[in-house]
Amino acid sequence: MYRSYLIILFLIITTANAFAQKTVDRATYESAVDHLNCELAKFYMFEEEGKYVHDEYLKYSTTSPCNYENLMVFIQARQPQLVDNGYLATYIESFKKEFDEQITNGSLYNNLMKIFKQELLVVYEGNEDYEDLKFTLQEDYLKEKLKIHELATNNGIKDTKEKSFDFWQWLKGNILLIIFLCFFLFFAVTILRWARKYVNTGKDKLSTKDLAANRPQAKIPANTQTINDKLRPKSPRPKVATIEKTGLEKEAEAIIKEAPQSKDIEQEPEEFVFYMPYPSIDGSFYQLENSEIEVIGQSAFKFKLINEKYALAQFELLSNDKIITDIFMDYERTIKSVCEIESNPKNLEKVIRPGITKIVIVEHGTAQKTVQHWRMKKKAIIRFEYE
Repeated sequence: MYRSYLIILFLIITTANAFAQKTVDRATYESAVDHLNCELAKFYMFEEEGKYVHDEYLKYSTTSPCNYENLMVFIQARQPQLVDNGYLATYIESFKKEFDEQITNGSLYNNLMKIFKQELLVVYEGNEDYEDLKFTLQEDYLKEKLKIHELATNNGIKDTKEKSFDFWQWLKGNILLIIFLCFFLFFAVTILRWARKYVNTGKDKLSTKDLAANRPQAKIPANTQTINDKLRPKSPRPKVATIEKTGLEKEAEAIIKEAPQSKDIEQEPEEFVFYMPYPSIDGSFYQLENSEIEVIGQSAFKFKLINEKYALAQFELLSNDKIITDIFMDYERTIKSVCEIESNPKNLEKVIRPGITKIVIVEHGTAQKTVQHWRMKKKAIIRFEYE
């Protein structure tokens, strides 16, 4: 039971920890790296090779998506004048390996800022166009892509809304919600355990104590009780050396001598016999329908307890006109689930036909007690006698 609660607690902590992770996935981060690579490539081509190569790339980019592979196809086709562009593109592409699911979005942003310190770009510090491009990429694109909402210091991003997740702070702020969830889960687990224990009647066996409680108690003969009451003195007997026995006392002594002794009764316990109506279609008898005596018109099977420890009983089909008629009218809904006909005939019309006078038990069936039912373990074998 405690293991279930520990598992529930572990799931709650794991879920909370999952919420603590960064919200930018690898695909989004790599898309930002590709965009940065393409924008810096266009700037570098224009500054190093001029407007002609720059316009060619702009035309090429209209049919080729912005990514490292397409960029390198364009650069390699124009070697050697774009060899420095190839070095720069490869350097920027290497930052895709910097993605780490455990670090914050702000840390990813600071890693990408290292690109602007690459030696092929440092020479343009102070260039107004370069500074505008750098500012646009940082402020408008990278911070939006990586969900950076607070500005950086000179040393990088100081803090972001998703910098980290303080689990203990979150725990303090949601303590009532957590208590409610724990209570709800405890209640749900309790209900499930109760349902598995009491609803699944096919697995729970009846205890010996419960079975003994259903056993009818032995009855003392009425005449013996009456005689004992009459023999019990209502006032102290007189202290006389000899007293003549009355006729009633002599009669009582004779009855007691003839009655079996208590030891003999214990050595031969009374059989536990009860009766049941027809079973359900799955071959089970409902416990609450049993009766200690045979009820004509209602009882169809006779049960006898054969093993109290394992709650086993043998059963047999009763034989009377009503039961014979019921079987003739509807064999499948009456006894088919718990009885087999001797020799297992394939054509039942030749066996279940008018003229049946008696049902003979060839072999008793066996049933086992569960909480609410007696479930058939072995079918009874029967045969019919005819006129």
